[in-house]
Amino acid sequence: MQITLQTLSTTLNYAKIELSSYLASLSIPSLELEKIDISIKTDKNITKVKDELLDDAFKIDIANGKGEIIGNNDRSSLLAVYHFLYRIGFRFLTPVKEDEIIPEISSLQRLTLSESHIYPFRHRGICIEGASSLENILATVEWMPKLGYNCFFSQFKLPFTFMERWYKHQNNPHLKPEEFSLDTAAEYTEKIFKEIKKRDMLLHTVGHGWTANAAGFPALGWDTQSTDGEADSSFFAMINGKIELFHGVPTNTNLCYSNKKVIDKLADLVLDYAINNREADYVHFWLADAFNNICECENCENESLSDQYVTILNRIDEKLSENDLTTHIVFLLYQELLWPPIREKLRNPNRFTLMFAPISRTFEESYPEDTENKAIPEFKKNHISLPVNIEENLNFLFAWQKKFNEDSFVYDYPLGRAHYGDFGYYHISKILFNDIMKLPALGLNGYISCQELRCFSPNSLPNYVMGYALSGLCNDFETFVTDYYRGFYGAFYEEAMAYLKELSSLSHPDYFNNKGDRVSKPINADFICILEVLNGFLPTLDKVKSSGGFTVHWELLAFHNSYLNRLVKALIKLSSGDFNRAKELFTDFATFIQENELKFQPYLDVYRLIDISTNYTGFKSI
Repeated sequence: MQITLQTLSTTLNYAKIELSSYLASLSIPSLELEKIDISIKTDKNITKVKDELLDDAFKIDIANGKGEIIGNNDRSSLLAVYHFLYRIGFRFLTPVKEDEIIPEISSLQRLTLSESHIYPFRHRGICIEGASSLENILATVEWMPKLGYNCFFSQFKLPFTFMERWYKHQNNPHLKPEEFSLDTAAEYTEKIFKEIKKRDMLLHTVGHGWTANAAGFPALGWDTQSTDGEADSSFFAMINGKIELFHGVPTNTNLCYSNKKVIDKLADLVLDYAINNREADYVHFWLADAFNNICECENCENESLSDQYVTILNRIDEKLSENDLTTHIVFLLYQELLWPPIREKLRNPNRFTLMFAPISRTFEESYPEDTENKAIPEFKKNHISLPVNIEENLNFLFAWQKKFNEDSFVYDYPLGRAHYGDFGYYHISKILFNDIMKLPALGLNGYISCQELRCFSPNSLPNYVMGYALSGLCNDFETFVTDYYRGFYGAFYEEAMAYLKELSSLSHPDYFNNKGDRVSKPINADFICILEVLNGFLPTLDKVKSSGGFTVHWELLAFHNSYLNRLVKALIKLSSGDFNRAKELFTDFATFIQENELKFQPYLDVYRLIDISTNYTGFKSI
């Protein structure tokens, strides 16, 4: 086998290793394998794109194992390798290596493909949430380009809190907490960034924490902290005449953004970070992660937060430009920042990327076919309500686009909370697909999913659909999904597919995500029906097991059935108003998934499922 490189680079060499390894796993005789002759190249001129470093395209011309793979940058060449493997029958179902499907290919004639492709969206990524080990994160980074993703967002300066949750085994008293320090987090983060850059993926960083850092806090997560020590409380926003941390959480606390010292401190922090983290392609600059806590001092009283935000963004751009830094800055449409600025504008728009984050949206429905551009509600400082329905959320985006119509993407949350309420994962996958299909009409250039990295129970369909839809390779949802189920569940895939679709049809993602009343007769009736569906599927599980087809994916489906049986019983009581019994049943459910976490660790984030169930669904308050 001869796999050659036009030029040597870390990413192209990795692409060569990957292609050689996967082709060697086929059933092609050794003498035939030796006839394979494929060249991997980069050529920025293979097609016209807006930015050859940020936008991806490739050309594949291979016949009978001979030919070339050309990307317009190193990342695109690697993506093209995986695309070729997908077209000849490989399937990369989850980040777990053992879940890959190797096709039955025994002749070089099958190694044939002629295709050119331009990826329709610049931004195709995942942002870390939940609880993850280093191995979980590295496996995700390895998996992502196989599905066409091109960027990873680590959040905070160090993704400390997301790893600490796992190593300390928060929300699971059945596992012994492990040692985990800032030094360990820094070491692991360096390894993660190295693997991202080995694949030439675009690296997004920070977002949360700038305001806390400016006031002297480390900002590693959302923990409450004391103002003792080196913290500068004079930077805090004044609210109702008081200057203090907002509910004790630095990450959630806004500052006095009319204070020139605050503006310069924030800009200097971003500059320092960009200088010392040149591998970061996109640095996110966000304000506090809570709303209705904006400064009311006499200098801020009549200022809009978005105008103050743009002032700070312009100062950041000045400092980066003075130091010849080309770092992209991502600014956020979120909470009060959904309202566009009144008088200020970004002076160097090419520096910036707009990120629309409709965190309060419903996931019962997708973006509409036709959206009417309506006026947004009046802004009332420290008395806002967040929009819920899709149209309300989009009206804020449209208002901002009148001020800034450059590069942008949506940062959305279907796999952050709401997915736990879709018990079959079919509904949330369809929402994802439909949302992505609507992005061009909304003027958005991609999608980054804020999500758990272990969200594959009952399966990985949502992330699978997301990756290929953003890549322009999943255009017929039903056909694509059927192919996925066939690969994931094998000979009995039709039974699994029908069962999961029925679960989805009765599910209520918004209810799980704390939207609507906790006591509801219609929802209660659906939960009762779900319990019947779960019990009705048990004979199918027995049939598959007796047939010898009980793969790890069917074992996962059986585990999913078992824990849903417990959870749904608790939900039936919760939605009927029997809170005491609901609490007892929820405890039984939590204990069950805690005791089984290690067995299904790559697939289910026990920390996050319990966290959402208690803090959003309502089991904590009972």
